[in-house]
Amino acid sequence: MEQQDAAFWDAEYASGALGERAFDWLFDFAELGEARWRALLGPAGGRVAVVGCGHASLSASVAALGYDAVSMDSSATVIEAMRAAHPALAWEVRDARDLPPRSFDVVLDKACLDAVLCYADASAAEACVASYARALRPGGRLVVFACAREHGGADHDGYGGGAPRALACLEERFSVAYREVPAPPRPISPAFGDVRP
Repeated sequence: MEQQDAAFWDAEYASGALGERAFDWLFDFAELGEARWRALLGPAGGRVAVVGCGHASLSASVAALGYDAVSMDSSATVIEAMRAAHPALAWEVRDARDLPPRSFDVVLDKACLDAVLCYADASAAEACVASYARALRPGGRLVVFACAREHGGADHDGYGGGAPRALACLEERFSVAYREVPAPPRPISPAFGDVRP
């Protein structure tokens, strides 16, 4: 299944279906504000896994705040492009279901679970969450952003992600503090301009 997923995302990025420029899913880093990011990520210098990084500017923004960001995606195509764009940052071809154990102070998922719930099944999302739990050092933080509404099976490839399903996966393993971020005045996806929170 992991090879299939990697091939799918490689094809999506190679085709340009996800846009040719960096796109920050859900919202831009600056929309949340530096103080909120620091509150979420904890003390500067912490090691942060940015899972499902894609070609977003999130990794560079997290590193600019003084965190040791390690950005991961199952797509070798996108990781190669990001390494070329930001050679000073750490990039790994890695599936979110296979993070190294006890390696991070923070696991940051900005729409990765959404994508998994969209294109895979609930067991794949549960495997991601289990991987996140294993990857955190004692006292570590998991920060997950998901679209605030269910999309249901009617639109956009049967997309079934969103915060309600993501929260259901998380609540089994983590103490969840749910906070809603104001919706951006722009599409949340480069592939579907009409998908908004």
